[in-house]
Amino acid sequence: MFKISTKYHFDSAHFLPGYKGKCANLHGHTWTIRVTIAGDKLNLTGILVDFKEVKEKLKQQCEYLDHKVLNNVLPATIKPTAEGIAEWLFYDFNDFLFHHYHKVAWIDNIRVYESPESYAEYSDGIQRRK
Repeated sequence: MFKISTKYHFDSAHFLPGYKGKCANLHGHTWTIRVTIAGDKLNLTGILVDFKEVKEKLKQQCEYLDHKVLNNVLPATIKPTAEGIAEWLFYDFNDFLFHHYHKVAWIDNIRVYESPESYAEYSDGIQRRK
């Protein structure tokens, strides 16, 4: 299996309703998002997927969240935590890959770093190998 990975970052704020502690208050992070794509076969050029396309999709996702209060822009069903953001981005990215690389490549995981030392990772756990 081949895997490629790229990352992008953005700045935004959030607060955690119901949390007992400082994070219940509005505060900001410089978030780093890392997406990893997997697949079994390379194309005729010898690549899994085009890094340019993956980077552009990730940039679009991050720009949507950049300099916003995440509580105000994420769907109401998504908690504005690193875990919630990872899950939301995962499925959005998965839709992109399905339309562009159907059955050739899939998203392996998304990591959402809220600091250089702390991240949440989401993967749906489905083995897509053929």
